[in-house]
Amino acid sequence: MMKMIVSVGVYDQKSKDKIMKILIGLAGIDFSYIDLKEGTLIVIGDVDPVAIVAKLRRKWGRANLTLFVPCTNREVRELEALLRSNSNVFDRLHVPTPPHSNHIVNSLGQGCVIC
Repeated sequence: MMKMIVSVGVYDQKSKDKIMKILIGLAGIDFSYIDLKEGTLIVIGDVDPVAIVAKLRRKWGRANLTLFVPCTNREVRELEALLRSNSNVFDRLHVPTPPHSNHIVNSLGQGCVIC
């Protein structure tokens, strides 16, 4: 699990909502939030940093990768606890992954297998 901080220059709620809509299409994001005071996006999960920055630059116009480091489960729990205690300051968002198509399961319990 990795922690990534991206400087996106977002300082209002309308822009924050647009950024979050951009992130919904990316798989592997476990947790994300935007700090409106700093104008930064914090993403935690198993996700490619190049994919996030490229998509943000393409759809938002500006994004700079500030930090990309490994993250422990303890740090994630501490961050979530901090956000729960200060819910009026930060909005927490678990970004859902896109829905997967239904697949056929054979008699052995395996999914679609191409022989």
